[in-house]
Amino acid sequence: MDVCDPLQAPGVQYPEFGGITFREARIIMEYGAKAKKMISLEMMEINPVLDREFKTTKTAIGLIECALGGTLLFRPPITLFQ
Repeated sequence: MDVCDPLQAPGVQYPEFGGITFREARIIMEYGAKAKKMISLEMMEINPVLDREFKTTKTAIGLIECALGGTLLFRPPITLFQ
């Protein structure tokens, strides 16, 4: 997650200013899903202490959904700790 720009994923230990956007990361995940060759996925570097309003967590969930073949269009918003 620390490859993403801090505006997209602020809750990482080592933010990468000018990093990739959520849209760019989503496209990478969608290509991985379409290739059907992904055998594992590891989502790392989320620091819950630094994660304002769970923004990084929600971004990670969206990227994992794309990697598993999902789409972000017409999906309900992610709510945590209901």
